[in-house]
Amino acid sequence: MKNRFIIMFLMILAMSSCNTTPKKTDLTLMNLKGQVESVYEVSYTAVDKFGTIERGNREREMTILGYPKKDIYIKFNIEGMKTEESYFRNTGYGYTKSELSSKIIYRYDLKGNLIEKLEYNSKGNLTEKTISTYSESGDLINEIRYNADGRINSKYNYKYTHNKILKSNFYDGNGNLEKKREYKYYESDKVVELNSYYEDGALELKRVSTYDENDKLIEEINYSKEGEISGIYTYKYFDNGKLAEENWISSSGNIYNGFIYSYDDKGNLSESQNYVHSKDHPLGITKYENGNIIEDSEIVNGDIRRKITYSYEFDKIGNWIKQIKYENTIPKYVIEREVYYFN
Repeated sequence: MKNRFIIMFLMILAMSSCNTTPKKTDLTLMNLKGQVESVYEVSYTAVDKFGTIERGNREREMTILGYPKKDIYIKFNIEGMKTEESYFRNTGYGYTKSELSSKIIYRYDLKGNLIEKLEYNSKGNLTEKTISTYSESGDLINEIRYNADGRINSKYNYKYTHNKILKSNFYDGNGNLEKKREYKYYESDKVVELNSYYEDGALELKRVSTYDENDKLIEEINYSKEGEISGIYTYKYFDNGKLAEENWISSSGNIYNGFIYSYDDKGNLSESQNYVHSKDHPLGITKYENGNIIEDSEIVNGDIRRKITYSYEFDKIGNWIKQIKYENTIPKYVIEREVYYFN
């Protein structure tokens, strides 16, 4: 079960403040502790035998689109970034076998910038290649995506001043401009206005951002090409700077969707509550412990319609190596991990 609503920042809008925001490693994003070299994750159906949960056939739960998730193997470099990502699909009678579905290889320069992303199919044939180039100060200036036959599929170009992105252009495979974006800044290097244009120069989107005295983003207003408000995003924070609440407000001024967040004594996210229209109409509650999800409830008309809970076993470093997923107290899946570390 996934959260019903996530307020998404534009990737390049986040890039505009990369000079002040520490870069998170892939290990951090995956909540992996220690110097992890690789992780291999395999899923099985859960079988309850006399009160003991055992693994059954190899099987993954379905995505929201109705496709089964895949087992995964990930390798990292010593800096905590992914260098290889392999996905496996289950085959054979009773899903007893596993075969490679796809693989992604990541390559970095000496400064740790991602310079090449290679995507392969199950036969080892290259399906897509992305090449990225950077300035001397580490700003991404070009990103080119190639098809399997080596032809350019798309190109992204970025221009900066003092590590702040000013313009970005998006081209199709024939080199035709599709969209361009321009940015205006507040004195603290925060983007206060983003304008996105079509290839003919017509306005596609305008976004105006407001910050508090601590440079925390508190409001984003989106305008349509006609100049009308199309949506408002608001953010509230605790005194320690942690995000407390975010709302998506419609053009009519009504709350469309929102989240409330709670944290433990260590500052880790402990609970997120999703609601629609008002806090009196919750859609779901997700609970966490030490960065791991432990409960996810779906709420309909004030009643819990479905509750997903998780139990874990951990290695001595604190990374989970076994997860059991329950749906309404019924065990559904056993997911096992092999976690290896650099010496």
